[in-house]
Amino acid sequence: MRTTARRRTAPDLDLEKVQLPNLLPSRGGSFVPQLSARRHSGGPSVAPATPSTATSLTPQSGGYALAETRNLRRLSKQRGLVQRDTEPQGEEIPSLEELERDLQGWNGQWKKKKAAVLILERLRLDQEAEDRRREELEERRRRQEEKREQMRRIMEQEQRELQEEIKRHEARVKSLNAAKTWQSFAHRIVSLQEKLIEELKQPWTCPTCSGSGLCNRCKGEGTLSVTYLSSNVQARNADAFRGRCVYGCHACGGIRDGRDVYGHETAELGSGLCLKCAGQGQIWPSLREVLAQMEERKKADMSADEPLSPR
Repeated sequence: MRTTARRRTAPDLDLEKVQLPNLLPSRGGSFVPQLSARRHSGGPSVAPATPSTATSLTPQSGGYALAETRNLRRLSKQRGLVQRDTEPQGEEIPSLEELERDLQGWNGQWKKKKAAVLILERLRLDQEAEDRRREELEERRRRQEEKREQMRRIMEQEQRELQEEIKRHEARVKSLNAAKTWQSFAHRIVSLQEKLIEELKQPWTCPTCSGSGLCNRCKGEGTLSVTYLSSNVQARNADAFRGRCVYGCHACGGIRDGRDVYGHETAELGSGLCLKCAGQGQIWPSLREVLAQMEERKKADMSADEPLSPR
């Protein structure tokens, strides 16, 4: 609690009893102080000073210079040439509790009268302080609310960005899964096509020789036999050949040049192998035949409405 010290006050003076010397200059140019006697009887009387003993204030004296200096300072203040003297700060108003004690007369009648005047100012200052405190609290609450709102918006923005990132990640995963599925499906299609091509490229049994590789006409001999008979046993022609003779099988590459009529062997005999499969018993299809068979199977699958689908 703040305590205030009693201020010392000067004793009350009766201005009627105090006589000031007359410092005004006389017509002769000299100051003649006139001291009047006290009005009340019994006081010491002061005789007027004679011109010889009076203090004269001439321009060369110090009193005249002091007066002129004060006038010059006053003139400079009026013209704004020098800084004015700072006014004394107002007295600090005591607290409300101290003013209440002063109103109760605990610190004297002068304090009581003064407190009656200052208490309204104290109440006004306290109310202003309370208003400032409320404004500061309201400003602090508003700032906190703005900060919470900003944090909420930031969190919502981060949540939206997180959800968008999750959606993008899910879309990427779905795209990768779809790409993997289609890649697997494409690999399966390619594998099936390669398998089908390998299957179509496999040789099949020769339908001409039934896989034996031999000529069906000559049974692998390469020749065919012919027998020339005589029309009359008794009559023989020495020029004509009678008997059995061979010639080349034309089914396996041989020829019959007519020499067999004379009993001679044909110059070019057959190979005795099947010409269709070249004696292998199997036939390997060409690339054109493979593609043609693939096209036929594709048309058959489309007509059956059974397209391939990824599992």
